Amino acid sequence: MSRFYYEEKLSQTEREVIRSLKRGLSSCEREFSVPRLDTRRLGELYEIAKLDDEYLFHVGRLSFRYDDRASSVTVRPEYSMKKQEYENTVEIIKKRLKKILAPAEGFSPLEAERFIHDYIVKNVKYDMETKVYSHEVTGPLCHGVGVCEGMAKTFRLMCGELGVECIVVTGVGVPPERATGKKSERHAWNIVFLDGSPYAVDVTFDASLSKGAKICYRYFNTSDGVMAESHGDVDRPVPKCQSVMTGGYKC
Repeated sequence: MSRFYYEEKLSQTEREVIRSLKRGLSSCEREFSVPRLDTRRLGELYEIAKLDDEYLFHVGRLSFRYDDRASSVTVRPEYSMKKQEYENTVEIIKKRLKKILAPAEGFSPLEAERFIHDYIVKNVKYDMETKVYSHEVTGPLCHGVGVCEGMAKTFRLMCGELGVECIVVTGVGVPPERATGKKSERHAWNIVFLDGSPYAVDVTFDASLSKGAKICYRYFNTSDGVMAESHGDVDRPVPKCQSVMTGGYKC
């Protein structure tokens, strides 16, 4: 499976939009062009780009300028940091990842995944104030806090560093400890691929169920059937997780 899971599901024109967005945004360009599509679809492709590239954490809103005579659209991004600060932050994250993941070098994919799961559960606090950076990898990796989106992106980034295939899934969910009488809310989690089989992982929910040194694995490498108890519709098609990985993982 390619690292760019969502991008590969798109048409050729949409893939070119994604690649143009990544090039322009990672270079902190003030404006650049992408193939012409309607505003709604461009916004959706921007969200997909961010799911496939965790280093686009410095981008806020995009605005689009259309010219009736042009076959392209001009993109004008809003950045949360200047180019030098962004590049410095990327380097900080890469160095931090190398240090954090060093003990897991040589691990099997399953061992590496569990190491990452446990690291996030132990070291990342849920950000009740929901700061902007908590939705990105900068929250967990630079500030030690995150919301579900930031934790899921961090989980995927760390998995990629250790060669574990992983995607971020967005949709709706109900935190298990508050499920009774509570409506669904926006949520993000992951799917990993081990020996070619997909498994669902929700490190945020496991963190909420873990107590002290006791780590919960209720949502570690599980199936859609288990996830259905507290997770609802997803925003875009993802692989079906039909199996639960056994091995004593539990709360």
